[in-house]
Amino acid sequence: MSSSCPSIPVLREGRATLELTLQILTAGDVAPYTQVPMKPTSFALYAGSVWQILRFAVLATFVLVVMFPEICPGFNLILIWPATAELSLAAAFFFLARNASRYGAFRNLLILGKVLDVVPGLLLLAYQTGASYLKLGPPLVTIAPALDLLTGTSGRSAMLFYYLLVLVVLLDLIFLFVLVSLRVPVKKKTADTLPELSAIDLEDV
Repeated sequence: MSSSCPSIPVLREGRATLELTLQILTAGDVAPYTQVPMKPTSFALYAGSVWQILRFAVLATFVLVVMFPEICPGFNLILIWPATAELSLAAAFFFLARNASRYGAFRNLLILGKVLDVVPGLLLLAYQTGASYLKLGPPLVTIAPALDLLTGTSGRSAMLFYYLLVLVVLLDLIFLFVLVSLRVPVKKKTADTLPELSAIDLEDV
C-alpha cells in the first residue's frame, strides 16, 4: 500500500541538506572566529577607548581655547586636523575589547599608535621640565588668560600645563603597558569548527 507521507530516508536527506546549506552560509562569518571572554583586560580596553576620546577632547580644547584663543577658528582647526586620526584608536580599543580573537590584529596597530603618542609626550614633558625648573629655555606655556580665568589663579598656566602633560603621558604609558601585556587568543581554523556530517541513508524502505 502506497502512502502519501515521505519516507524516512527522504526526511534524513532533506535535513542533512538543510544543515549543510546553513553551515556553508554561516561558515564565512562565524566559523573562523570564536568569542573568547577577556574578563581581566576587557575593562581596561574599554577604558582605553574612552581615554582616547577624552584625550583628544582635552588636548584639542587646550590648543583651541587656552593656548591660542586669539587666533581665528579656521587656523585652530588646521592645528588639530592632524590629530583627528587619534579617534581611530578609540574604535580599535573598542573592537579589541568586544572580540579579541576576531580583532586581534588591532593590538599591533594600537601599540604603534600609543608609542607615537608617548614619544612626543615624553619629549614635551622633558622640555617643559627643563624650562620650568632648570631654566634651560622658555616654557611652552607661560601665560594663558583663559586658563587663569577658569581656575581662578594668576600666572600658574605653565605649572598647570606641566601637570596636564604628566597626566596624559602617564595614562598613555599605562594603556601601552596593557596592550603590550595583552595575549590575544588564536583564531581557530575553519575545518576544526565545522561538525562532521553523518552519512545519508539512501536505501528505500
